[in-house]
Amino acid sequence: MGIVNDRAIWEAESRGIELLDLTIGELFDRQCQANADKEALVYNYPEIGLDLRLTYRQYKDEVNRLAKGLLALGIEKGEHVAVWATNVPEWVMLEIALAKIGAVLVTVNTNCRVSEIEYVLRQGDITTLFMIEEFRSNSYVESLYHIAPELKSLADPIRERLQSAALPELKRVILIENNPRTGPHDGPHDGPHDGMMLYSQVVSLGESITDETVRQRQSSLDAHDVIQMQYTSGTTGFPKGVMLTHYGIINQAHVSCLIGSLRPNERHVTAMPFFHIAGSEHPLYVVVRAQEKSSLIRLQGPTGTFQARMFQNNHARIARDCAMSREQSGGILGAKREGGIERIEVARVEGRSRNSGG
Repeated sequence: MGIVNDRAIWEAESRGIELLDLTIGELFDRQCQANADKEALVYNYPEIGLDLRLTYRQYKDEVNRLAKGLLALGIEKGEHVAVWATNVPEWVMLEIALAKIGAVLVTVNTNCRVSEIEYVLRQGDITTLFMIEEFRSNSYVESLYHIAPELKSLADPIRERLQSAALPELKRVILIENNPRTGPHDGPHDGPHDGMMLYSQVVSLGESITDETVRQRQSSLDAHDVIQMQYTSGTTGFPKGVMLTHYGIINQAHVSCLIGSLRPNERHVTAMPFFHIAGSEHPLYVVVRAQEKSSLIRLQGPTGTFQARMFQNNHARIARDCAMSREQSGGILGAKREGGIERIEVARVEGRSRNSGG
């Protein structure tokens, strides 16, 4: 802060850091090619049958398959696509795949109730919604049926478009189904719901799309295009959608990595929900600094805790290798071992839920 002509002026500090003028897709492809055989992402939950480990090459393949599926759905550059889900692996894939095709990712608070999700979907001009079935006994499926009962009448959700009086922009709802890859989401259901297609079906649709089609769409993008929209907490009024560009998101991660002195081959654990700005940035750390390995934690259970399965006798190594301090990782209060699971307690703010993105 400085004083200029009797006015307090804030000027951004450059810290001598050269910023990156790239799209997320460009940087992602570059780093995946340069570090193809290094491990990039880890989800380790043997208690629910989920043990996902991807190298950069595998990560890119997964993202490109999904990007093709999104194009097969007819999602255009600039369309708003919402993700209403906990920190499942599909969330990470969607963040990069949507960026590669130029669609705007709109993050949704996992605690949203009917009136709140209706506000976000309508005010955010959402055309496509990806979601899990439910979380903490809050049925996302029933919320959508309440808002858009027309959804139940869709006989073929892959080919038919939703026509909703309450949500005129919404064309389709895609369910991230229960399976060993995602694990259970609290709900008793396992399979498609009326009017909703499945995430796996979207990926399969991409088999008709060529690599060149993805490259053409990606090459049409600019680093200063809006690529994400995250809603404010709404403490002084209704939540507002904050527009974020490739340039802003990448350089936030880039500067954070440099200021945090993240070193090669460090492992960091993401302990923030992906719908929050702090959480959505963490998957990009592994893109910006490809020499690091990211262990992504999936939020689960009604207790407000995060659980991460640790290998026997490696507690000290994980603690040593974790690239983020407790203060930096979003409010971690403490940790204790319970039955072979490292349980990390995190701060929770009680009160009415809002779709907070920052």
